[in-house]
Amino acid sequence: MASEVVTHVAHADWNENQFRGYAVNAELAGKDGWASIFALAVSGKRLDDNDACVFEDVAVCALAADPRIWPVKVARLVASYGSMLPALAAGHAALEGAMMGPVPTGDAARMLRGLSSRLGDRVSDPSALEELIDELLGKGRVAGFGVAFRGRDERVVAMQQCLKARNRDAGTYWRLIMALDVLMEKKKNLHVNFSMATAAILLDLGFEPDQVTLIMSGYLDVCFYANVIEGA
Repeated sequence: MASEVVTHVAHADWNENQFRGYAVNAELAGKDGWASIFALAVSGKRLDDNDACVFEDVAVCALAADPRIWPVKVARLVASYGSMLPALAAGHAALEGAMMGPVPTGDAARMLRGLSSRLGDRVSDPSALEELIDELLGKGRVAGFGVAFRGRDERVVAMQQCLKARNRDAGTYWRLIMALDVLMEKKKNLHVNFSMATAAILLDLGFEPDQVTLIMSGYLDVCFYANVIEGA
C-alpha cells in the first residue's frame, strides 16, 4: 500500500480546497490577488495590500522581453517549432547557468544579508561603507553592479520611482544598496543592477534568499510568455 503524502502545501477537500493552511473559498477567494497568492505559494505568508503593490511593481519593472536577450531567444527558438510549453521549459533551463535572472538575484540576496550583518549598526556610516566597498573591489568584480551596454539599468530607475511614490524607499536593504551605489559610481562609474535591486526589495519584504530566486523566476515568466506565443 502506498504511504500517505505528507505536505503543508495543499489538500483537496469536499467542496473546498486548502492551500498553505487557508481555505481557498472561505479565506482567499475575493480577498487575495496574484501577488499575495504568489508570495503565499513561495513563502507561506500572505502579503497585505501595501506589500502586494510593491511586489507587483517589481514584476512590472522586470519587463525586459526583447527576443535578442539570450534566455528569451532560446525560448523563442524552441517555440518556433510550434509548441509553447516546451519553449517555456527551455527558457527556464537557459536561465540556470545565466549571469542574469533568478540565480544571480538569489546570490545578491545572500550577499546583501552578509554585508548587512557585517555592518550592523554602521550601515549608515560612510567610512564603514567605503571600507567595505574597497574590500570587495580588492577581490575583483562586485556582483550586483553594472549593466551591459549602458550606464544605468532603466529597470532600477523605474523601481526607485515606484518605491518613492509609495513611500517605501526606507527599507534597510534598499538604503544599503543606494548608499553602495553612490560609492560604486565614484570608484568605478557603476550602478546597482536589476538583480541587486530586486534582491533588496524582496529582502525588505521579508523573503529569504532561496525564495528570492524563485520569485525572480516568476517575474521573468511574463517576458517568456509574450515571446513563446509570437514564436509559436
